[in-house]
Amino acid sequence: MQLIAASHRHAKKVEHFGGKLRTHMQGQWHVWLFAIACVALAGALASVLYAAKAQRSAPQDNPPYWTKHLTLQAATAPKIPSTIELASTQPLYPKPVSNPLSLTMIVNKKFQLDAAFVPPDLSRVNVPKTADDPLRSEAARALEQLFASATQAGVSLTMNSGYRSYSAQQALYNQEIASRGKAGADEFSARPGFSEHQSGLAADVAQGSGPSSMSASTWVAAHAHEFGFIVRYQTGKEAITGYHAEPWHIRYVGTALAAKLFASGQTMEEHFAIPGGDYAN
Repeated sequence: MQLIAASHRHAKKVEHFGGKLRTHMQGQWHVWLFAIACVALAGALASVLYAAKAQRSAPQDNPPYWTKHLTLQAATAPKIPSTIELASTQPLYPKPVSNPLSLTMIVNKKFQLDAAFVPPDLSRVNVPKTADDPLRSEAARALEQLFASATQAGVSLTMNSGYRSYSAQQALYNQEIASRGKAGADEFSARPGFSEHQSGLAADVAQGSGPSSMSASTWVAAHAHEFGFIVRYQTGKEAITGYHAEPWHIRYVGTALAAKLFASGQTMEEHFAIPGGDYAN
């Protein structure tokens, strides 16, 4: 009887606990639902990560469609040259003289005057000469003063050449080719458009017919800068200027620059850090 009573009491307790548990779960159903959703989401995320890892580690013999499509587009698209590639296929020189009317402009075998360029202020030079070539007005007056000073020093000078047109350069260059060949002509004569004579600022000055106390080239080298001229093609500077030494060829640059170049012994290319030397082609 006691065993029966005890079993009855135990059953009552289990029933009471079960009722409480059912009541508790009924009050917390939304918590359980959230937990189930989290478990499901975690499982899905784990599946995605596993698939991605498998794709990265798998051989790429058969890549996805979009990968093959983009690769095909890249392979068949026309190649657009880069800026560096374009620059490497275009010659750097010759370049046009940017300001041909500047007294300090440079024309050499890298920088070329336009075929149509003619200085607008050409003026006759009143000095002893073998050809009636003009110079730009400022250069013409300066050369007249240079000749007058040479005469006072007992030195006889004559001007053999001044302004030279593009067509005159062409004719002279063709004569040099006929006489020396193209390579020889390029050493001693400028190609059309590459001559300082077209600038109207250069003159060839030689020994005059009268008596002289010293050679024309010696006096000119020592005094030309006083009148704004320089000896343009000096001995020892051939690789820079591109020409053999020409002690007779003087170039007007103005007294300020002429004094600086005379003192330093530099060429215009060296002073202005401008490329010189031979033709590019």
